[in-house]
Amino acid sequence: PEVVIPGETGILVPFGDTRKLAEAIITLAEDADRRQTFGERGRSNCLAAFDWRRMVAEIESVYEGLARRSG
Repeated sequence: PEVVIPGETGILVPFGDTRKLAEAIITLAEDADRRQTFGERGRSNCLAAFDWRRMVAEIESVYEGLARRSG
């Protein structure tokens, strides 16, 4: 859910629903423009959300909060 935004960066299907999975695969197999768009948007979102600098800052923040509570 952090990466796939339904209809924007991909298609989510319920766990174990093989019929919905097959439909999603067929939908994407038949639509090159949609695959391209999903890929571009997904990459852009991941680069922004999971940039290493941001991830390090968030982890540091968690550790600092834990250190303040125990210290």
